[in-house]
Amino acid sequence: MNQNGESILIFPLLFQDKYPDTGQVDIPPAHVELLSCLRSSGSTQNSLFDSRRRPQPHHFKELIFFGKNISFQLVQLTDKQIETYREQGFLIVENFLTPEEREAALEGFFHFFSPSFDDFVAADRQNNTPQQAMFPWDHSGLNHVTTHPDLVDAAERILGTGEIRLCEGHLGMKYGTGEYGGFLYHIDYGNNTLGPILYPDDFSHLQCMFCFDDVGPDTAPVHMVPNGRPDEEAVPMIVPGGSVCLYSIFTRHSPSPFIANSGHRPAMWTNFSRKDRPWDGGRTFTYKSGAGEAAMARFLVEATPRQRELLGFPPPGDLLWTEAFTQGMVERYPGFDARPYREAKQH
Repeated sequence: MNQNGESILIFPLLFQDKYPDTGQVDIPPAHVELLSCLRSSGSTQNSLFDSRRRPQPHHFKELIFFGKNISFQLVQLTDKQIETYREQGFLIVENFLTPEEREAALEGFFHFFSPSFDDFVAADRQNNTPQQAMFPWDHSGLNHVTTHPDLVDAAERILGTGEIRLCEGHLGMKYGTGEYGGFLYHIDYGNNTLGPILYPDDFSHLQCMFCFDDVGPDTAPVHMVPNGRPDEEAVPMIVPGGSVCLYSIFTRHSPSPFIANSGHRPAMWTNFSRKDRPWDGGRTFTYKSGAGEAAMARFLVEATPRQRELLGFPPPGDLLWTEAFTQGMVERYPGFDARPYREAKQH
């Protein structure tokens, strides 16, 4: 029961292609029976599904029963959207982030990496921030976007496995100062893998570009070329702030001129690759790769077990999580929640 006395059920998103994304819907009797069985059994998202395989815990949404009516809203990318990505080589998703997520990311961006245009001009066009471009940051909002659960969900489906890792997380800024211009169409395969350029591997490495503020035709939108089409048919990423573009490392794309004489384009790139392809991926995230202690501690303390997997930690229940190892994490990272790992050992 929730605070309003309404019945709550954790429900797998099996019907996203059958029902509208929002609103009241009539669930067929067979599906209501399935829901009732799940409810009566007391099943939970973690006991039904292994933490490394789809569906993941974030495939579930809280539902409220009104007889046979269920009110729900799907937040994950649909299978139809994933198919669009596969067909054209990219997918632009407007307003992927909530307003709160976007504002938190922007606050961290302006503090740790590069100021807003107005602050940049006020400082005589000097960047007086720490200019920290790389994940992780000592900032919850930036770290959250880098490992956003819905983005991880999409990466799992695109890469065909839950065994994925984070292999990129960096920030970039462009200002309306006349310094950014020109088109340069290219693909990103060469500098993101040690392997050969084999087109059948197209979906083994996913790139994602967030735009944290509105992007117009005059503020340097990236241009994405649909698979098999000429560069002249490129689609500009003209989007509201909080949008993301998922694209393949084979997708031809290009920067474009920053025509406006004011404004900014704060962006983040976050990429994922398969764990069984260690020759793929631009980066790893360790202390020796440049991660700061405070930033890494913040991420590891605030992350979910699933988010920690993206950096190489195994899920709860793995043999690694002995009491000595678990307690060692608690001692090294004060605030680290050891409960999921200890509870998994009890089952």
